[in-house]
Amino acid sequence: SGGPARASSLRQMGVPGYSPPRAACLAVLVACVGCGRSDPWDPARPVDAGAVITTPPAPDAGFALLAARLPTGLHESTAAFDGRTVWIFGGLATGDVFSDKILAFDPATETVTTSPWRLPSGRQASVAVVAGADIYLLGGRSTFTNLLPDIVRFTPATGAVRTMSAKLPTGRYNVGAVWTGTHVLVFGGFDYGTPTTVLRYAPLTDALTSDSAALPSGREGPGALWEGQTALVLGGSGFLGSHVADAVLQEVAEEKEVLPSVVVVVEEERAEAQQPRVDAGLCGH
Repeated sequence: SGGPARASSLRQMGVPGYSPPRAACLAVLVACVGCGRSDPWDPARPVDAGAVITTPPAPDAGFALLAARLPTGLHESTAAFDGRTVWIFGGLATGDVFSDKILAFDPATETVTTSPWRLPSGRQASVAVVAGADIYLLGGRSTFTNLLPDIVRFTPATGAVRTMSAKLPTGRYNVGAVWTGTHVLVFGGFDYGTPTTVLRYAPLTDALTSDSAALPSGREGPGALWEGQTALVLGGSGFLGSHVADAVLQEVAEEKEVLPSVVVVVEEERAEAQQPRVDAGLCGH
């Protein structure tokens, strides 16, 4: 069992001057799920059809468009890779339908299937984070005006979907989040404002607390990644559409709680083995 964080601090910096250590990743996959609207500000424009795009190993080789297709165009779905499958949750589907579907993309066969499992309600712009053997979905919106405070747990091994008792302080969407190995750290988002509070969710106790540090300014849709001992929060959109150009480094020292690890597919050998997870942070939308 673990305890509360012993130290936490935030440091603001310019992106060009920061050189973080490279995380060791077994695989890198980017799922471009629908790629949004042709005009994201015009709700009358249709959502583009969904395509799945992966990044090849060579850094300068560009992108490869796969034959796999999503069942429908999706805007602001969220996705997470559990070591075997890319799970795609919700999103705004063609016809402005808030999808409750959970899709599964298999990188080995390059196929997309619709799982039999469903989210508690349709939602757009939530964020998914892998934490041990589970995936947690944070926030989102179920209509254009109904913002969700929910934390939802999805267990790929069983397909179980559960809405947790803990709630975000306000309904919000487009948060940034990372898994530290002990907690899910939640940054910013939009709740008809742009909160600066950093939230800390503990899956083992289903408890949500506010961190001792706060963001220097509120932001919606920041990028967030975990570097082993620090969380890096990149950019975002400020209140009333202003753009945030800074990077914020949160240094975290905490006791570790051990969650069950997931089965990782080692691509070079195509063999299954129990491996410790290396979490590169958020697989965003």
